[in-house]
Amino acid sequence: MTAGVMHYPRRNFFSALTTGRAVRFFAEAFLGRIYSRQMISFLSKHYKPAMYALIVLAVVAGIGALIYYLWYRPRHAAKNDSKTVAPRTASGTK
Repeated sequence: MTAGVMHYPRRNFFSALTTGRAVRFFAEAFLGRIYSRQMISFLSKHYKPAMYALIVLAVVAGIGALIYYLWYRPRHAAKNDSKTVAPRTASGTK
């Protein structure tokens, strides 16, 4: 969307997008080719601690998202409501 707003040429945008994704996926494939056996060996030996770490990470992320939603969002909405100006009546007063 930013590219459209900034009137960035569509052809340049798509070529940059394609190049960026190609570099990223080739890098992932290259690293997977080099380190795949070591990763599989490590995870087959330590799958329970890795699984527990991922579960804890997911729970912490969920709690963080809940705290953000319950604490920050109402404050942000209150700020936006206080900035809203009430419409004037016919007499010119608020």
